[in-house]
Amino acid sequence: MTKEELKNYLLEEQLRNISNALLNMYTRTKAFYFQVTTTLTVAEDGRYEVSTPDNFPVFTPKGQGFLEDGGEYYRGVLKLRNLEEEDPSVMAKDLIENTFENQ
Repeated sequence: MTKEELKNYLLEEQLRNISNALLNMYTRTKAFYFQVTTTLTVAEDGRYEVSTPDNFPVFTPKGQGFLEDGGEYYRGVLKLRNLEEEDPSVMAKDLIENTFENQ
């Protein structure tokens, strides 16, 4: 997929999954969410994962496997935000935009 196709795929078909992954991270780290960095990693074939560098649970859509093959990826990073005060889909959109912004 092209960069634009990947971005549209994530925004149109995977936004709910990414939003839920971010909300799950927030729920698990509520007391110190502001210290957590979230990462969205996307492969050219559409595989993606939502993770943190702090060994918190990683979200990868069922059946696709983790992105551990050392390939080239698009990667975006954002600090986790207070998802009680903000709709998780807003942060998910920002994370997707950040992933493709400078690449």
